[in-house]
Amino acid sequence: MRNRSPVPPEDTAPWICCQLGAREHYAVPRALKRQGVPVRMLTDLWCSHRWLPRNGILSGFHSRYHPELSAKEITAFTSRSLVNRLGNRLLRRSWYSEQVAINTGFQKRCIAAMKRIPRDSSTRVVFAYSYAAKDILDYARNRGWTTVLGQIDPGPEETRIVTEEYNRLGLPLSPFYTPPEGYWENWRAETALADTIVVNSPWSADCLVSEGVAASKIRIIPCAYTPGSDASAFRRSYPDSFSGERPLKVLFLGQPVIRKGIHLVMEAAEALLGSPLRITVVGGESDLPNIPIPANVEWVGRVPRHKASTFYRDADVFLLPTLSDGFALTQLEASSWKLPLVVSRHCGEVVTDGRNGLVLSELSVSAIATALRTFLSEPETLRQMSEAANSLEAFGLDAVGGQFVELVQSPSRSPMV
Repeated sequence: MRNRSPVPPEDTAPWICCQLGAREHYAVPRALKRQGVPVRMLTDLWCSHRWLPRNGILSGFHSRYHPELSAKEITAFTSRSLVNRLGNRLLRRSWYSEQVAINTGFQKRCIAAMKRIPRDSSTRVVFAYSYAAKDILDYARNRGWTTVLGQIDPGPEETRIVTEEYNRLGLPLSPFYTPPEGYWENWRAETALADTIVVNSPWSADCLVSEGVAASKIRIIPCAYTPGSDASAFRRSYPDSFSGERPLKVLFLGQPVIRKGIHLVMEAAEALLGSPLRITVVGGESDLPNIPIPANVEWVGRVPRHKASTFYRDADVFLLPTLSDGFALTQLEASSWKLPLVVSRHCGEVVTDGRNGLVLSELSVSAIATALRTFLSEPETLRQMSEAANSLEAFGLDAVGGQFVELVQSPSRSPMV
């Protein structure tokens, strides 16, 4: 592993993507490149697979690479980022303190790299993800460049929604929902500095507007997803009726936390005891202390990402009663496997209610149980919904890339607010 060379003085790529992490597996720069748009990506870690062991402490860095992006398009701060992360761990900082330090350090390195770009009349568009964008966008704006903020979640409104649910359940609030002083002020500065704010769902757009963000600068572009060949070729089948020998197989795959509605899933499972139904929960650690697991629930726990396809393949329906999500990419993964979905309204729009799944009328145990009882009594409905699963073309890299290009074909500088 080594740092890529800094931005060369002759670099004239019109788009500069500042990407901390591997969100959507670098979908934005990849999508732009597919549109024929030269792109320069600045990122914290970039690790070619051949340098890394498959097992051990560095195995997780295999995701920090994509063959569609070449070395000449990447400026990475790999060595410095690894050293800084180790230092943060040794200092035993809290999660938020560590994340703020990572975000701040990444922005400094991005600005240092962008300073090497000559001051000429070339048009530049700088894209950066929320919470690690304020200084980057401020620098870009001062150079007269167009600024685009990728908003990864619904912002402060999501924190309020989840906090209220913790309070309703009488649970101590997770540290993930207690940001340090100034955190949201920093975010509001990002939204002010952005000429355009990209969100992945109407739900996120509504949440931002409720915080006073101008609707005129918000653009909804969904997450990008490319189905695997094994999923595309898969054809699903259902029995004529469900029984104890062949129960309805419900899949919850993701973080088994309150924000994702895991407590509602467990309560719905309890309400459905005695029905020919089994719920499989796949994910990491839960934030519910001593969570009771009903007899009709199989709690698998964390699995390697490449093994998730087995669970999608073996399920009958996918369940996502999330309280709030910027999009929830698992919807597209499940849909690619022809799975009908049962989802809340508080995430990306993948489900057309009654066609390829059900949109919950409310986030409640009774609404979830009612939806699953519908499938128990009408297996043919599942079959029809599976056959109507989205082609996902609207979420492909080509479609998403086209929407990003359209963002700045006629750019206009937003006033500071």
